[in-house]
Amino acid sequence: MSTTNLGIDFVDVNQSQKEVTMNAAIQAFEDALTAGAAVAIEDGLNVVLAADFASGVALLLAAGSPGPSAGFTLSLPAVEGFKIIQNDSGYEATVVCSAAVTGSSEATIPDGDLNLVFCDGSQVFRVAPSIEFPVKAANLVFAGPVSGGDAAPDFRALTADDLPAQPFDVGAFFPGVPTDAAVMLRVPVARAITIPADFAGSYGKASAASTGTVAFDIQKNGTTIGTATFTAAATATFTTVAGAAQSLAAGDVLSIVCPGTADATLADIGFVLVGSR
Repeated sequence: MSTTNLGIDFVDVNQSQKEVTMNAAIQAFEDALTAGAAVAIEDGLNVVLAADFASGVALLLAAGSPGPSAGFTLSLPAVEGFKIIQNDSGYEATVVCSAAVTGSSEATIPDGDLNLVFCDGSQVFRVAPSIEFPVKAANLVFAGPVSGGDAAPDFRALTADDLPAQPFDVGAFFPGVPTDAAVMLRVPVARAITIPADFAGSYGKASAASTGTVAFDIQKNGTTIGTATFTAAATATFTTVAGAAQSLAAGDVLSIVCPGTADATLADIGFVLVGSR
C-alpha cells in the first residue's frame, strides 16, 4: 500500500528490511518538498505524470523539441497538492486537472511567471500569482487618487498632501519685566506654515505671575491673528481670531508684541508657538 497523493510506500508489518522502505519514503518526502521536475512543453496538451507531480515541489516548464508555437494546456494528475510552476516555455500555460469536468476551475500562467497553484483532484486554483509592476519614470509613487472619491491606486507624482505634516515651532523670550509695547519676537517664516486654532499645543510661561490681566498681541505682517493672556498667573492662555487656524505664507512676518502697559510683576516671559508645515 502507498499514500494517496505522493505514492510513498507504507511499511508492512511483516516485511523484512523495513529500513529500506523507510529510507525510500524519507527520500521521496524530501524530494516532494525541495526538488523540481522539468517538463518539456510542446504544442497542445502536455500531461504531467503522477510520478513527476509527486517528485518535487516545483514544475519547471521549458520549451521541448519541438517547442510550443502558441498557448498550451498543462494537465495535472487527479491528486491533491500544491505545486509551484515556473513557466519559461515562451507561451501562456493553461493549467487544468486531468479529472476536470465542464466548468472546473483552471489556472492561467503567463510566460515568465512563477505561480503557486493547488489541485484538489479535479480543479486547479492559482493561489499566489506573480506580482509585477511596469517600468515607470523616476519620482512617482504608487498611491490612491489625489482628490475625489476612492479609486484603485496607480503610479502618479507625489503631492504635498501625501506627506505628513511636519512640526514648525517658534520660540521667544523676554528677560525681566518687559517695557511697554516691546516687540519680543519678529521673524519672517521661510516656508508656508499653519498655526492650529487657539494655538493648540503652544505654551507661554513666566518666572513670576502677573498682578492683573495682560494680553500679548500675536501678529502676522502687523495684523493680529491671536493673543496670549496672563490672568494673575504665570501661565498664558491662547486664542486665535475667531477661534480659527491661521496660515502664514513664506516670507510672512510673525510677531509677538508686549502689552501697551506692562504688568509690574510679570517677568521672564517665554513662548513656544506650535505650527506645522
